[in-house]
Amino acid sequence: MAILFCQGIKVEGATITVPGHSPNTDGIHNHRSTGVSITGSTIATGDDCISFRDGVDNAWMENINCGPGHGISMGSLGNSAGKAGVQNVTVSSVVFSGTQWIQDQDVGHPLCGLRQEHYFSTRHHEQCAEPHCD
Repeated sequence: MAILFCQGIKVEGATITVPGHSPNTDGIHNHRSTGVSITGSTIATGDDCISFRDGVDNAWMENINCGPGHGISMGSLGNSAGKAGVQNVTVSSVVFSGTQWIQDQDVGHPLCGLRQEHYFSTRHHEQCAEPHCD
């Protein structure tokens, strides 16, 4: 599922499954969107359960079952100047199973926005690899 150039999107009770060996299969991909809410969903892919790329602001995720796959990914911001950052993302009550938890993919380019104001709470980890950030 792709959420691109949107405002006020709510995803509730979604089930997204893809075989674990499938390449490039983000469950929910967010890009240049504001006010995205993802709740009560189960996402099992061979890639990111949920990904946030440049220009995402005010995102809320709660009661998510994530995995197997890469977990939740924020980044890919630093490969060129002028990209907007990822801001104000809240992740609450997420079960990570067979994932890398939460990945910060890079720190951003000096001329573009960085990730800021992210909140993580109530995580449960089952058979997870070491996180890239915590």
